[in-house]
Amino acid sequence: MEIIILVSMIALAIGAPALETETTVIGDVMSPVRFTHDIDPSGSYKFSFETSDGYTREETGSLVNPGMENAHLATVGLYKYKDNDGKMVEVHYTADTNGFLPRGTNIPEVPVVPELPVVPELPVVPEFPAVPELLAVPELPAVPELPSLPDVLVVPEVSALPDVLVVPEVPVLPELPIILEPPALPTA
Repeated sequence: MEIIILVSMIALAIGAPALETETTVIGDVMSPVRFTHDIDPSGSYKFSFETSDGYTREETGSLVNPGMENAHLATVGLYKYKDNDGKMVEVHYTADTNGFLPRGTNIPEVPVVPELPVVPELPVVPEFPAVPELLAVPELPAVPELPSLPDVLVVPEVSALPDVLVVPEVPVLPELPIILEPPALPTA
């Protein structure tokens, strides 16, 4: 059964039409002017090329620490091209365990951050002896218990009020004269 499935899949793959893609060329076609390459059996390589429109690329690579656990490829290279304004752009780069590090005319330089001034060390605070024990507070004598109060409060008897209430004499004010004429109103 597996063989039948395998043979039918191969037949379908052979009989399937090939995918076609169109290539659109924008501008002039670049043709190579120069191309060199060299591969060393030790793992290092070197290549360079240049095209008719001025694009140039050069790169060398070498295997660092071959056969070791920390073996890695280190490359150094450059490429040049004309930007949309016709200005030549040149980028030099390295790629190794620190990553891809480009430097070029189109890459802004990272500003140098000035070092911060060194802050002087603060003086060491001397240790002081422990705070002496607080003065002992003398114990106060215990408060004596109050006698328990009876359930019914006995109010002492108040003496009876006298039958006659004496009111002090109030002085009489003299009579004031009575004025019958109304006051005169101002005339306008």
